[in-house]
Amino acid sequence: AQAQDAAEPLTYMPEETYPLDPVQEPRCPPPPYPKNLLMSGAAGEPGVLEGAGAPDPSNPATRSTHNGSGGSGKAEDGQQVKEKTKVSKGEKTVKDKKQIQTSPVPVRKNGRNEEKRESRIKSYSPFAFKFYMEQHIENVMKTYQQKLNRRLQLEQEMSKAGLSEAEQEQMRKMLNQKESNYNRLRRAKMDKSMFVKIKTLGIGAFGEVCLTRKVDTCALYAMKTLRKKDVLNRNQVAHVKAERDILAEADNEWVVRL
Repeated sequence: AQAQDAAEPLTYMPEETYPLDPVQEPRCPPPPYPKNLLMSGAAGEPGVLEGAGAPDPSNPATRSTHNGSGGSGKAEDGQQVKEKTKVSKGEKTVKDKKQIQTSPVPVRKNGRNEEKRESRIKSYSPFAFKFYMEQHIENVMKTYQQKLNRRLQLEQEMSKAGLSEAEQEQMRKMLNQKESNYNRLRRAKMDKSMFVKIKTLGIGAFGEVCLTRKVDTCALYAMKTLRKKDVLNRNQVAHVKAERDILAEADNEWVVRL
């Protein structure tokens, strides 16, 4: 029984034979030869090169035409490759130039322009600078001292009145606010357009004095207008500055304070 089973082939393993030779697959015919590569003599023979298959190598005529057209085709292909390489090199150089470009270099100005720019800055004498600094420091110290005096006067009045601590703190805040407003008014530059002329009070050697009213506060002021050209020509600059300082420091009911 065992021998019979061994002699019988297995049903799940079919016996198939595989050929060793490769199977030739059907191929499409090659495309026709391009007409632009054909020679002038062979252009009129469509049956030689434009057939479905390749040209017959046994025919010498077809062999010569094929060789000639192949040579010309190679030459034209070489020219096209050279042109492409030239174009590609040109494009590369253009791209390199675009990448190499940097920010523009600032142009240096001539010495004349620098001299003109320096000449715009006014130069003053050491005496004028000394006079300005003395006046400036004096005004700063005077303003600070006046501020301290007002604060001391407020403290004395509050101690006499017997105000509570909260009321005293409120009065100090009000004083600080008034000091801030006063400093802001002192820093503001006044212009002739901020006043309205009412009447001419008098005419002097260098200008006139007018009664004016301020537009925003409607307060009355006496405005003195001077012609600087006449002051400089008559050498009266020091006299005008002294008059200004006296009017600013005057504390008398008969003198109009500047």
